[in-house]
Amino acid sequence: MNPELSIVILNWNVAKLLAECLRALPPAAGGWWGRCEALVVDNASSDGSVEMVRRDFPGVQLRALSRNMGFSGGNNVGIRAAQGRYILLLNPDTVPLPGSIDRLASFMAAHPEVGIVGPRLLNPDGTLQSSRRRFPSLGLALVESTPLQKWLGKLSVLRRFYMLDVPEGRTQPVDWLSGAALLCRREALSQAGLFDPGYFMFSEETDLCRRVKGAGWRVFYLPQAEIVHYGGQSTGQDVPARHINFNTGKVRYFRLHSGPLAGNLIRLYLLTVYLVQAMVEAGKWLLGHKRRLRAQRIVAYLQLLKGGLREHRPAHHARVLLVTGEYPPAQGGVGDYTCLLNQALHERAWPTRVLTRSGFSVQAAEPDGTPGLGPLTAPSITLQAALRALKATGAQVAHVQYQTGAYEMRPTINLLPWLLGRKWGGATVVTFHDLRAPYLFPKAGPLRDWANRLMARSASAVIVTNPEDAARLLEWGMRRVELIPIGSNIRNDPPAGYNRRRWRERWGADEGTVLMAYFGFLNSSKGLDSLLRALRALREKGDFRLLMVGGGLGSSDPTNRRTAAELSRLADELGVSGSLIWTGYLSPQEVSAALLSGDMAVLPYTDGASFRRGSLLAVLEHGLPLVTTLPSGDAVHKPGWPKLVDGENALLVKACDTEGLAEAVWRLAGDGELRARLTGGSLELARFFSWQRIAEHHLSLYRMLLKP
Repeated sequence: MNPELSIVILNWNVAKLLAECLRALPPAAGGWWGRCEALVVDNASSDGSVEMVRRDFPGVQLRALSRNMGFSGGNNVGIRAAQGRYILLLNPDTVPLPGSIDRLASFMAAHPEVGIVGPRLLNPDGTLQSSRRRFPSLGLALVESTPLQKWLGKLSVLRRFYMLDVPEGRTQPVDWLSGAALLCRREALSQAGLFDPGYFMFSEETDLCRRVKGAGWRVFYLPQAEIVHYGGQSTGQDVPARHINFNTGKVRYFRLHSGPLAGNLIRLYLLTVYLVQAMVEAGKWLLGHKRRLRAQRIVAYLQLLKGGLREHRPAHHARVLLVTGEYPPAQGGVGDYTCLLNQALHERAWPTRVLTRSGFSVQAAEPDGTPGLGPLTAPSITLQAALRALKATGAQVAHVQYQTGAYEMRPTINLLPWLLGRKWGGATVVTFHDLRAPYLFPKAGPLRDWANRLMARSASAVIVTNPEDAARLLEWGMRRVELIPIGSNIRNDPPAGYNRRRWRERWGADEGTVLMAYFGFLNSSKGLDSLLRALRALREKGDFRLLMVGGGLGSSDPTNRRTAAELSRLADELGVSGSLIWTGYLSPQEVSAALLSGDMAVLPYTDGASFRRGSLLAVLEHGLPLVTTLPSGDAVHKPGWPKLVDGENALLVKACDTEGLAEAVWRLAGDGELRARLTGGSLELARFFSWQRIAEHHLSLYRMLLKP
């Protein structure tokens, strides 16, 4: 079974310290060691680190990168490879003391509101190494870690930043912690995003903690857990690069969190400070004072000044810029769709890039399997952000993935195609994942619907994912409407060595258990109240249990938490809580395994089954016998478009019909021939929604738009 705790160590050319760190893990993890996995991500070391891990630590998973991805990029590789619900990010120049990791993990398990917790860091001589901080202010940036700090070290702004006004020896909430040792909750990272790959090194942990806190989680300092940190063993190998990366990271942090003006002011200020410092060092060199030291410092300062502390992004030409309000690791259907479409287009050698909101940061894969360029990010999707991204990538098509909830119901995105048509010469495509009207202001009335119509009319082409929306857009007078379905965001790809019996045992299901699988977010349109009432009736007939696959909350709709609480209360009232199995967050491969362990899937949508539902497509992808609701009376059937047929590829019941739902499940549970027929029908439907087919349809549209 999968581990609960993953320990990720990012290494660069410190083989001896890495070996000491790995040897310290078992006593440090204590009772958690049996539930741990250890992963080493090597950032293209040249000191034999990779060979040492393979030779001396065969039980450790190894990811050897072909190039140095930096602190952010390398750790993101490890996070994605990790399987645990808790992920400890550990520097290789650390030695966790006995019981330290055990205390961190136990604290996290006991405090579900905590997204990140960090230990007390100690210097090799046992003295305290400061690691807790408040978020930096603009005033602090003018002094901290500059030559001025030596003269102004007692300023109150510095005391506040280093939390010298709060006793160090007690457990306490903090703003952020040193990245040398951070225990992160996977769910918090899923909501806030991984490390921003725009930071090569330094300030990335400040940025991450800020986003985690912004997502509603808490960050804690736990002094009872102690870890020795040698400090600077990797960065000390290239001092000029350390200065450049440190100050470039600082500039990026303030640009992202205080605005472009603040970022530029900090950048110009730091360049001025280091120009003066270089002149001072040159003067001392001329006077003959420690000339070798002065020469080294002058070289370092000149390298810093030459780069201008500008963020360097690798050049990458793209023909299409995919614009989305959410992107993995955010839990949302539009984000998953954009990611899978991006991958499918790359597989066909069609270069694309993604523009998304800050915090949703994931990297594409290079041909050698190492992560490559991540998405371009902006605090919000505006005309300026889109124009900058289009200029940076050279894209000729801007393709907006539109779902109202993914853009926080704000109408700014609805104006983007119209504005691009006046400021940019390329083609704009909009995929409407739904036609929900955005919020404008109270009593906006018809104006809300007008925002979607303006977006559709301003685009060069419009894509919809189902015949109903296509018919509605044609009623609006749209001529360029392409009907392209969505695909399943969960591939039929369980973990290696998948064993159905063992996975059913994981959920407490034996041969006599009928395991119904539900997959999807917990919102009010999913008919889960009817499903719980049907479960109560089925429990009177046999051992029926309901497997709730995945985390269920998502990122786009804040009402999902309220719906989840209401369902929990209803389950208690009906007495079926003991028959509910909540898996919690699972990786895509684990979701695949969980679905395959079910006897059937039950998806009782209140608004009728529709192929716009990603959860329905995931069930079809896995060939599960399906019980769902009749399509809405407003459903439009298009020739050549597949449809659900009762008894052939699903059992269909009326929406909100608890009795009919229970009868359909009971019938399916007792009829093996029917289950086999529905499985064949599901797999036949799934072929229509393959990502290969979807990508080819997109390419045909792009090629048409790019013709002279």
